[in-house]
Amino acid sequence: MTSGILIKPGLVLSLLLLALSPILAQQGIKGKVEWREGNLMPGPDLQEIQGKGIRRTLWIYPVITTGQATQDGVFFSNITALPMKKVRSNRHGKFCVKLPAGMYSVLVEEDDGLFANRFNQHGQINPIEVIKGKFTELTIVVDYRAAY
Repeated sequence: MTSGILIKPGLVLSLLLLALSPILAQQGIKGKVEWREGNLMPGPDLQEIQGKGIRRTLWIYPVITTGQATQDGVFFSNITALPMKKVRSNRHGKFCVKLPAGMYSVLVEEDDGLFANRFNQHGQINPIEVIKGKFTELTIVVDYRAAY
């Protein structure tokens, strides 16, 4: 016995995808943390510089500025914002973290504090934008022991 309701397969699929879209929509930051040290001054004998992937803990904040932290060179402490997430890179330096769309600051945990060496014209510390439905690529070069 049928109820007389005709259901089109395309409609069912569309409704299913709509219901699952919050689950399927994945975005965040993925990339690599690299270590560089030593004399990296340009010269005729210098070969291409390749960083070595390292295992580190990354602290991810809603985008923060230099006015929201105590700065000592490339190290930060006493950050007034709360971190949204922490993620650890693997032994090759690779990491991936899911985040809502928005602007973030990513800092690397080192013995001397949280490391960052990129800033924009607004004083934002290592700013990165996550766009809905996409993973933003980020390579962080930890180079406070390198000379350029």
